[in-house]
Amino acid sequence: MALWGIPIVAVTPRKVGPVRVFDWQESSWQQAGNSLYGPSDYTYPRVARLSQTGEYLVIGYPSADLQYPDSSQVTVRKLINNSWQQIGQALAGPMEGPFDKNLGIGVAISAGDDYLTLALGSDNGLGIFDLVDARWVQRGSTVTGPYSSSSQLGWGIEIRESGNLVAASSVDGLVGIWGWKTDHWVQIGNWLGAGASGTRDIGVSDTGSSIVIAQQGYNKRQGRLKTYARSGCP
Repeated sequence: MALWGIPIVAVTPRKVGPVRVFDWQESSWQQAGNSLYGPSDYTYPRVARLSQTGEYLVIGYPSADLQYPDSSQVTVRKLINNSWQQIGQALAGPMEGPFDKNLGIGVAISAGDDYLTLALGSDNGLGIFDLVDARWVQRGSTVTGPYSSSSQLGWGIEIRESGNLVAASSVDGLVGIWGWKTDHWVQIGNWLGAGASGTRDIGVSDTGSSIVIAQQGYNKRQGRLKTYARSGCP
């Protein structure tokens, strides 16, 4: 049974709003698993995403208020016996890894029989992680944005091709696509979506051959959708 998840976030002063996942049961939405709260009294989730089957859930807390100002945290959970259990360690910034603040501005997760891949946006760029021996291990170097003056990347993220293809939008409104080649990430083609800022939502076909970009900032925020196809793909 696949889950159709609807994260619901409620924020009140000095309190946190929970993330809840709901499953369609015949004629109504029923909560799947427990409600999930952030790591501190000042934390609220910015984004929550389910894997394709609804078995895994990733939550991004860009402002986790842990030990340092501007700290952030991302957790991954699996639905086990109707309870969301944490999988791997919590990923935090700027306390570990190359990431500064705003780790988890965007998140995506992809699961298969022999892989579990996680992609996270941050002020320092996009990080892609694999679950190895119950720990999240970054695969390759951090992918940065289109301009040296701003590396923030990963407002919108999609993962395809068994975790070997990733698409992400930047703070500048451009979208890039990367493929895994032996031991590093290689950008496929040029940056897409020029001419409009505010691109956060993207969608990629199951085969990775087509991409749609929602440009909210186009023409004084009237917005537009643009679609692209990779040459040589059906």
